[in-house]
Amino acid sequence: MGILQNQTWMTTLLLAINVAVFLLETFDQLQINGDFHIGPRVLLDYGASYTPLINAGDYWRLWSPMFVHLNPFHLVFNMATLLFVGPLIEREVGPVRLLCAYLLSGLAGNLLSYVMLPEVASAGASTSLFGLTVYAALLLPRARRLLMVILAANLLVNLVEPTVDIYGHLGGLAGGALLAVLMFDVDELDRVRIPSWLRSSVALTLTTVLFMVTLFYDYLP
Repeated sequence: MGILQNQTWMTTLLLAINVAVFLLETFDQLQINGDFHIGPRVLLDYGASYTPLINAGDYWRLWSPMFVHLNPFHLVFNMATLLFVGPLIEREVGPVRLLCAYLLSGLAGNLLSYVMLPEVASAGASTSLFGLTVYAALLLPRARRLLMVILAANLLVNLVEPTVDIYGHLGGLAGGALLAVLMFDVDELDRVRIPSWLRSSVALTLTTVLFMVTLFYDYLP
């Protein structure tokens, strides 16, 4: 079976990108000091969010942090979450809406972090994953209780762990919930008979427009 015939190929692709980026980060970090914990210099080189750099014109940093990780544990924990939540969404609504939910949740989380933590560099797929988890909870009532417990447990960890970017996580959660509502992917709203292809097209258009706006923000009138 080819990858495009696999029902969860987008989940696999997102995981592969995250792993590949971390391997590149690790290679560069090993050249610096032989450490597997990625330092600030390498994190910023690979796209960590940092408000002064974004203000200086690196608007792409509102997207890139969702593929950058700090250490092997950070990567493994986030990829395990992606492997759990991603297929739930992808099998139900397809790869396009999964990708858009991942990207737009991450964007929302990074935007809130940008505003609330102007002096902190942040990175990680968890902004996207908080959004995906709430998206899946709204989409799938049969899994809602379990997913809400996972969200609540993660938010509690955020409250007691000072190094965690809680604003990024809350922004990602809000972004995922908003997209689910806009796409009528909340189970209670699914009685609205909008074809799946149209919902995916709208999600992809929205994602593309926001990406182009951030990429070319300095050129806008």
